[in-house]
Amino acid sequence: MWKAFGVVAALLASAAVAAGDEQERYVAFAARVSVAADGRATIGELTGPTGALAQAIEARLADTRFAPAKQDGAPVAADALVHGRAVLVPVNADEYEISLRGLTTRPAFRSASVPIYPPDRVRAGASGTVELLVHIDARGHVRDTTVVSSSHPSFTQSVRSASKPWHFGPQVGDISVVVPIVFRNASFPRGNSAEPKFECALDASRPNVVGDTGCTDFIEVVGTQIRR
Repeated sequence: MWKAFGVVAALLASAAVAAGDEQERYVAFAARVSVAADGRATIGELTGPTGALAQAIEARLADTRFAPAKQDGAPVAADALVHGRAVLVPVNADEYEISLRGLTTRPAFRSASVPIYPPDRVRAGASGTVELLVHIDARGHVRDTTVVSSSHPSFTQSVRSASKPWHFGPQVGDISVVVPIVFRNASFPRGNSAEPKFECALDASRPNVVGDTGCTDFIEVVGTQIRR
């Protein structure tokens, strides 16, 4: 349990903390972690919260299970950036319980142009999906991309064009991540089409949070078929 007296008032007044529901408050954070070959993590510089809250987050990050990076199939020590949300739940007037949610070493989008729904697919009333493997440099820029799967060449071309200017947060070295893109045609009742399921492989060359997936949050593109 985290003693919050004299700290929470300042935190809740800052723009970094947002309301979840009437009982919760949360604050986003990012931290550099060094993960040993056995999965033990040492927490480095943390950005976002400060003071007692930062110390509480660092303590919980140290207890987080990480899968170490692998080189030639063998675990090795490596650094990564981990980010997520600290959730504050009030226990009484001056105490809060803190938990961490959404922990991941996957990159976060800084900016991302949404692919154009291909006109031929709109006219056909067709929905579809694309899985794009994105290779990102340490500055967060897209180096190149590889299509893992696609339901139609038109969707592939649209996604390739849109992904060139994508920008992610800075990383520890070059990394790769799968970005799922879902094209939904609004002329189809949502309940009549199967929800997309993606099985993304983790980038094993960097440490990962145990239980995480290799996918970023998917991008959804909605098209409407024009009827005359």
